[in-house]
Amino acid sequence: MNNLIFTIIGFILGWACEKILDGILQRIKSLWHTRKLRKTLNNRVKDVCLTPNISIIGESLTNFDINEQVQVKLSDEEFLLTMPDELKKMLPATSKSYTNEDKWLDGCNIQDIENFFNIEHFSDIVEECRDEVAQNFCERKEGCYFNNRLFGVLYSDVFGRTPDERELPVLTLTFFKTDYFTHRLMWKITTKLREHHYLPNQNLNVKQLNSIYRCFRTSLGISILITLPDTNEIILTKRSSNSAYNEGKEWIYVSVTETISETDYDIYKGNLNLPRWIERALWEELGLQKQHYDENSIKIYDMFFENHFYQDGLTASVTLKHNISLDDVKALKAKDKNMEVKEIFSIENSSSAIKKYIATNNTQMREQTIFSLQSYMIRNL
Repeated sequence: MNNLIFTIIGFILGWACEKILDGILQRIKSLWHTRKLRKTLNNRVKDVCLTPNISIIGESLTNFDINEQVQVKLSDEEFLLTMPDELKKMLPATSKSYTNEDKWLDGCNIQDIENFFNIEHFSDIVEECRDEVAQNFCERKEGCYFNNRLFGVLYSDVFGRTPDERELPVLTLTFFKTDYFTHRLMWKITTKLREHHYLPNQNLNVKQLNSIYRCFRTSLGISILITLPDTNEIILTKRSSNSAYNEGKEWIYVSVTETISETDYDIYKGNLNLPRWIERALWEELGLQKQHYDENSIKIYDMFFENHFYQDGLTASVTLKHNISLDDVKALKAKDKNMEVKEIFSIENSSSAIKKYIATNNTQMREQTIFSLQSYMIRNL
């Protein structure tokens, strides 16, 4: 009897010791991985030779949970610029104008911008660009096919923390209401100001972006990388010459890019719905629906500001379900596929393959594409 008791006690102690050791090893492994990841993120600023125009606004150690770690607020502020009256009459029916008078953000009107940047005759630059962009909408060129509601970034930071013992970082985003015409007009104005050296050459920081520069933050885009688990590949796309900002080239992009818009407004919550935005992006560009991917695999890594186009963006990834192949994705019908995407292809989902592809093709890639690939690679490979 005593032998049986000692045997049972020995078994329990052995089992307990094994569990404790497993826990210690897992903890050490987790701490080592976290330390390595933090070191990689700290060293990332030294490896920006291919993306000199990217400012990192907020980054997660692993990823931002879209439900827990991204806080969204829609303000009452509006920034809307009107089209010239004589050109409004020439607009196609689908390219309606949303305002009859200019509405500038508080502290960011024409006079404020002119004084802050010491710009001579800024109002003349605005009117010159206004005519040019309105003409593009009338002629339906350079991606100016229709006007729709957008949401610009009024304020952003990553200083918040979740209200629990984990204290995970929270990405805070406050939006203002705008539209695509205003967005394209501000991009044209930005181009003119940069030509005359009125805007700074160095990358903008969060404090600058949340003050006088917020009138340039007229959109938030998301760059999504889609992974194929069965073949261990990442989907990339080549953009169509019909897409906006093509500058005469068919650029290599991530799997899906999309700007948050009126479609992503949740009337019941009175706020923007980020999961709906991602769902719409995947469906409109590639025809992917919920049965094609794992919703729990959606990850957001970084928020950045691209200093060439003066646009905010998020980097993200999503994993397709097993048995979904690249050919299956190519065969799907999508609303914007023919307009936005010329080619869908894949590369190996490994650190060495991604680095080699960037090195070989970086002149055909936008900086946000390179940055998105790097963001994904740091966290997952």
